Amino acid sequence: YLLDPNHIALEVAARVRAKKLVIISSENGNLQTMLEERRQFTTLDIKNWLAKDVVQNRMTANQLNALVQACERGVERCHLLDSSIDGILLGEILTSGGMGMMITNHSFQTVRPAQISDVHMIAEILKKPVHETAVLPKTFHYLEENIENFIVFSIDSEVIGCCELVTYQ
Repeated sequence: YLLDPNHIALEVAARVRAKKLVIISSENGNLQTMLEERRQFTTLDIKNWLAKDVVQNRMTANQLNALVQACERGVERCHLLDSSIDGILLGEILTSGGMGMMITNHSFQTVRPAQISDVHMIAEILKKPVHETAVLPKTFHYLEENIENFIVFSIDSEVIGCCELVTYQ
């Protein structure tokens, strides 16, 4: 009886409450064409692909299914990497966009209305442009009083960008 390595990886990652699970494979079928537009997917995206038989390679479908199950069982991020690409693991780890496919339960990049708890990060973000005179200075009091006018961009719940929307009449 042979054990499926994808199932073993999924079980180990889920049971040790791993933050990441990475599968590196040479059997990726049409994965590269699927990654031309984007590299980050939710478990729902992948389930829809699998249901529509978009994934032509059976091994890749099994790997994606294992990664989806791992996410659903608590692994924060799962990655599928193509071993035929030189330096793929380092490229995935060291570049902001990654080089393979990342699967999460929910999108880890969000644009949302700012909250009072974001004021300190917004102030930090606005410091540099104020120094370069690209933005008018904003006090903490101003930010707190006008927080409903701000929208933030966050990655992993960390605010990395913001904008203020002001209506002029």
